[in-house]
Amino acid sequence: MAEDRPQSLVQRLIEPPEIGRLVAYLSSDLASATIGGAVRADGGYVDSILP
Repeated sequence: MAEDRPQSLVQRLIEPPEIGRLVAYLSSDLASATIGGAVRADGGYVDSILP
């Protein structure tokens, strides 16, 4: 996993509380207009589109 960090936009691994905050948002009324989407919580590590 350490070798993945330089390719991540945030230059670090994502922490569990960050995922928890995303889950809390998605399950709240604030996300009532969010319908049928995919949310990536990977710190910008998108190996499918990076060279």
